[in-house]
Amino acid sequence: MSSQPVRKWGTCLEIDSHQSTGISTSIDPNGFCHGLSTADTPLSCVFCILRPQPRFGWTTTNVLQYRRNMNEMYKPLMARSLEERQSITWEACRGAVLLGPVSHISAVDMWKVERPSQTNFVSDKLHVTVSDPRLSRLSSPDAYVHCWSGLDSRHIRYTTDGIGVLNAETTWALMAKGTQVDGLTELGESMIRHGRTTESKLRDFVEHETFQCRAKCYDALTLMDSRSDSPKETQTRLCLYSYGLWGFTSNYSVPGISFDNGAAITLDLADPELLIGIEYDGDHHRTDRTQWRRDAWKRRQLESMGWTVVSVTQLDLSDEPHRAAFAMNIAAIRARKLGRPIALSTPLPWRKVACRMRRMRRI
Repeated sequence: MSSQPVRKWGTCLEIDSHQSTGISTSIDPNGFCHGLSTADTPLSCVFCILRPQPRFGWTTTNVLQYRRNMNEMYKPLMARSLEERQSITWEACRGAVLLGPVSHISAVDMWKVERPSQTNFVSDKLHVTVSDPRLSRLSSPDAYVHCWSGLDSRHIRYTTDGIGVLNAETTWALMAKGTQVDGLTELGESMIRHGRTTESKLRDFVEHETFQCRAKCYDALTLMDSRSDSPKETQTRLCLYSYGLWGFTSNYSVPGISFDNGAAITLDLADPELLIGIEYDGDHHRTDRTQWRRDAWKRRQLESMGWTVVSVTQLDLSDEPHRAAFAMNIAAIRARKLGRPIALSTPLPWRKVACRMRRMRRI
């Protein structure tokens, strides 16, 4: 497979059109490198540290529009930004002797998506995966070496400087061994949200590949909602599911009302029948003056229409007592609106949560 070598240009990569290295790359019309060798290449390069750069005659308006698009694409950022994690992992790959393609939590960083909130995979070294069990027994100072006998070239993508990385579907599936169902659901939704894969591709992988923890992946697929807009929204929804509180729609657009600029008013989670809305408020909701005023105006308008809007913060999701208090609050609001008691379970195992959801979908 032939293509052109790459050289550093600012914070992106530029193609040298008259030489060949065998690494597949492409350039979009705006001059940004695509470091994937498949036909379903994302619209923006996930293997470049993307920052708006004036290129090929870009105007100030082009740069500002690109910055706005990137802000929307990668929000909300974690304490350590996705770009920083990708950059650190990429630099580690360049300086390491890799026995196989980058995988697991290292591949999550390379794909520039949020890590699951809880996983057993540590990040003090790189993770790679090989198909030969003999290689997995070798001690590597640079990486943890995992073995998956089903690995072949179909599962590997290459960066513009030739570093092999497991594709998004394989990365997600292999993370199942050290990640609970809720974390796997969170990771899958993050990958979908950032355009790295689709729910149908994840399902197709699980159905046709052989690997450990397939049942856990099926449960995570059952709980996924591709409309989720952030990991915290996913965690909030799954918290309610675990206590037997169903019927919430992610990113619900409220009909009959909009902002002054015509933008739809949405709720992170909503029960449209009972007019219950739930909004996860990160730190930027209180530190950004414009955001705070916008939130206050939105909630006043919704309350005037009969909605009850509940604000959720990290404290509500921090441990089981706080999660239980949050679930009891939502159950009490539902009971008040229905005029009858609402049954609230103790936290259910994720297998039971997934089974109940599958039964409800069949009804």
